[in-house]
Amino acid sequence: MRNTKWWMLTTVVLLALGCRRPADVDPPSVRVVVLGSSTAAGVGASQPRFAWVNRYGESLKTQMPGRAEVINLAMTGYTTYQVLPASAARAAGRPASDTAHNITKALAYKPTAIIVNLPSNDIASGYSVAEVTGNFKALAAAAGNVPLWITTPQPKNFELAKRQQQLEIKRFLETTYPGRTIDFWTVIANPDGTIKPVYNVDGTHLNDAGHEQLFLQVVKVGVVSAKN
Repeated sequence: MRNTKWWMLTTVVLLALGCRRPADVDPPSVRVVVLGSSTAAGVGASQPRFAWVNRYGESLKTQMPGRAEVINLAMTGYTTYQVLPASAARAAGRPASDTAHNITKALAYKPTAIIVNLPSNDIASGYSVAEVTGNFKALAAAAGNVPLWITTPQPKNFELAKRQQQLEIKRFLETTYPGRTIDFWTVIANPDGTIKPVYNVDGTHLNDAGHEQLFLQVVKVGVVSAKN
């Protein structure tokens, strides 16, 4: 009977270990979660591997084999409202938080860092600069001690007034979060705030070369390093 009990206990332990996911057994030491909209989701790239988030994920894997991963929660069409905590205040008629793709979900992955890439949908939706900057403040507060990196707006072939609003948001981010802002504007923008033709797909989205420029900007600021 004693041998039978020992065998049964051993079997249960081995089965339990066998059912554990590799990430549970040996979790990565570096985990970056990306929140965002269509650019972060890869729209414009000719193949998924050319999208800036996927390029960045592969770069981290090469730099830190077996120790790094990027989790992409971006959804096409999203604004700052969808990525807020569900409890965040919002005006009537504004979108609800998507609890499967918001900052609360990102934090549940216990990330090393979070990147937020929301280029232009807020202004395209008619939200004010004050709304957008207030939402970024709420995201920064929700992140707590987790490093939160926010990309600037990206150029878009908007009418002039909306391009000026984009620049206001850019200046706010660079002034308020000077060490945690990633410049996704300067490298792909014409002087008038439209997209340089060499990177343009449809007046909003970027081609492979444009995605490469965004990827290089993320690498440049050093969101994470080999020391993590």
